[in-house]
Amino acid sequence: LAEGVRVLVDGFVGNSYRVEMAPGKHLWIEKDVLSKETDSGTPPTANVRTINIENEEGNGGRVVVPLNQRLPYEVKQELGPNNKLTLKVYGATADTDWVTEPSTAANAVDQLHGSAAPNKSDRAHNPVNYVTWNQLADRVYQVVVNLSGKNQWGYWVDYDGTNLVLHINGAPNVALAEGSLRGLRICIDPGHGGREVGAIGCSGIKEATINLAIAKKLERILQDQGAQVIMTRNEDVDVSLGERVAIATAAKADLLLSVHNNSLPDGRNPWTEHGTSSYYYHPQSREFANTTRAATVEEVGLPDYNTRWQNLALCRPSRYPAMLMEVGFVINPDEYALLISNEGQERAALGIAKGVRSFLSQALYAAPAAR
Repeated sequence: LAEGVRVLVDGFVGNSYRVEMAPGKHLWIEKDVLSKETDSGTPPTANVRTINIENEEGNGGRVVVPLNQRLPYEVKQELGPNNKLTLKVYGATADTDWVTEPSTAANAVDQLHGSAAPNKSDRAHNPVNYVTWNQLADRVYQVVVNLSGKNQWGYWVDYDGTNLVLHINGAPNVALAEGSLRGLRICIDPGHGGREVGAIGCSGIKEATINLAIAKKLERILQDQGAQVIMTRNEDVDVSLGERVAIATAAKADLLLSVHNNSLPDGRNPWTEHGTSSYYYHPQSREFANTTRAATVEEVGLPDYNTRWQNLALCRPSRYPAMLMEVGFVINPDEYALLISNEGQERAALGIAKGVRSFLSQALYAAPAAR
């Protein structure tokens, strides 16, 4: 939640407050994240009278919900034939008469259906197709943002004063001419580094060292194809997880890819659990992780250890498709021997690069797959 969001606390356990989002819906927030007010304890509320669709710089768009105070919110992403984002504003009540668009000062909303048909004449690069709204429940106002395009390329929510703003990225301007990735901004994150050595290989080489070697080769390949590459580190230094995400965000990356190599906890069998895997968090990143893993498996030749959802810091950003690649297992002697070799690192970088290109080709020019 953005700074300044007001919530009603109605209980606590240990170091966590229980927060009422709406009647019958609660969440838990650590106490030190919140500052107390001396109000009477009534839930924060606001009436929603207008929804504004606006253009954002580049290919982006945004949906603005004016409020009289900052309320908690939730966003759900859905891909496929129903390509949309669903925004819930807790504490809000519908009094909506207008949905405005960039091409006109104000367009009337069909009150009966709670929707506004789009006028695209002034927003050809805006990914927002049209929006609908409804009062989902008592003190739960819902805005459904229907999107154009083949894929989703990132979103985030913040407040401009008391206006709730859902920012939505459009597709990157990548022509994908033969051999070219010109126009793509991709952030490559060599996992670990500095005091965070990662896993230790069979002969003592640090995972962080292998990650950086592969990432540098990947940087060269992508730059040779015309992409702009941003590295979160270029040497064996400490970079926090938050700093890595901040680097990608500040660079306005189109994609974020974190390069790692794997290990197992004690008691697991490295002869049966090994190979190449990838991880994602948001639905928009699943095909990025899946396609890139498949291309890496084909190029490197290690077993396919599949694509999985996992709650990882480098996968959590919603502003761009983000994934984490585990090329191989440094505790498996055969895979480790390949990963520390120049040939193995080159093949890994080439496979990841092919996966990036394949994902872009599908996401920019193919219809979204049904989920």
